[in-house]
Amino acid sequence: MEFFPSGSFTQEIPSIVEYQADLSYCLGNDKAIPDLCIEVVITSGSPIKLQKYKLMQVPEVWFWEDGTFEVYCLREQEYEKLFKSEFLPELDLSLLNRCLFLSSALEAVREFRQGIQQ
Repeated sequence: MEFFPSGSFTQEIPSIVEYQADLSYCLGNDKAIPDLCIEVVITSGSPIKLQKYKLMQVPEVWFWEDGTFEVYCLREQEYEKLFKSEFLPELDLSLLNRCLFLSSALEAVREFRQGIQQ
């Protein structure tokens, strides 16, 4: 799948909402609004931030906190918590999570590639 990382730049609707995701991606083709935003929750960010994403109409938001992913998909103007991504339904989030904790980036990539080939 082709994807376009849009990083952590600020998205906004002037005078209405402004947010900055830790990571964001457009899937398939580049767009003004990303398909997927990821929040790494350390000191800020939580499902409360979903209200900002809703105003921007971001279809899918992931929160990574305490070694766990929470996936939220926008449905009929409200986010619904799901157990897997709608954009990446084949992605094993537990494998991804496990690889995030490896100290070596090379080891993480190897483990992830091995895991998705099984």
